[in-house]
Amino acid sequence: MQEVKFTLGSRLLHGLDEIGGYLRVHRRTAWRWIHEQALPAMQTPAGTWITSTHLIDLWILAANQVQMEAKRKEKHFKDLIERTQ
Repeated sequence: MQEVKFTLGSRLLHGLDEIGGYLRVHRRTAWRWIHEQALPAMQTPAGTWITSTHLIDLWILAANQVQMEAKRKEKHFKDLIERTQ
């Protein structure tokens, strides 16, 4: 497994345009990911969405780990089924 190092260079992102820009997706996609995929962001009292690049990076890594674990389990169960047939 590759080791990932984070620096203190995390930036605060203000608004869906900046968040989407960092993720390289449209602002509507960023909003949808906040609501449907638990993208870590919060809405200020003024209504602006904010997050940090560090939080987004951690979210991406966590989602990748979940995906890899699901694939590993799927392969394990397929192997089990093949052995029992």
